[in-house]
Amino acid sequence: VDLLDDHRLTVQEFEGSGRMSPSPFAAGSMRLAWFLESGGLVYVAKRYNQETLRFLTDALDISEKRAFEKDVCTYLVASRFASRWNRRSPGCRVRFVEPMIARINGEAYFCERFVEGKFVKWNTNTGLVNHSPEAVKNDMGDLSASFCHFTFVESKGQVMLVDVQGWESGGEAVFTDPQLHTRSFKGSSGDRQSDALYRKFSIGNLGRT
Repeated sequence: VDLLDDHRLTVQEFEGSGRMSPSPFAAGSMRLAWFLESGGLVYVAKRYNQETLRFLTDALDISEKRAFEKDVCTYLVASRFASRWNRRSPGCRVRFVEPMIARINGEAYFCERFVEGKFVKWNTNTGLVNHSPEAVKNDMGDLSASFCHFTFVESKGQVMLVDVQGWESGGEAVFTDPQLHTRSFKGSSGDRQSDALYRKFSIGNLGRT
């Protein structure tokens, strides 16, 4: 099975009643994030900011909804890598939060379950690595670096998962918002397709692998 074949991946969508925070609680370089409560559960709902929307339409010629679908597929591919990693490294389990697309007042949002805990970003999609005491605590820095390298090796050099961020929870790493750099554009809107970035990540600059 081709790890990047999004035709084999199912995008989960849901509709229902709920309450959303009146304004975003966080703003990243590409997206805004709101709290969403539905069915007694708390989610994080995300949409792209105006600058990213212009890039999607002008440069990539795709809609925001299609970008969300690519984001979901990125998460699902990341989860496949995590399953393979966990079979080989059962003592260092990783998982990705489950992605979905929600329709709120007729508008599509990318959603995932809210996770309690201290959020840490271990590396970025441009090769920067967080070496702070918080990031390297409990060998999480080495774990995140090793997982990135694993995706490169496991895909025979066709994919590298980066932008590793999330939480250490209950003895496992819980990751969110992954980015795939691919040899051809099959990832989400942040796919850089850069040989320089591949070299930067793959030769061990992320940490001990």
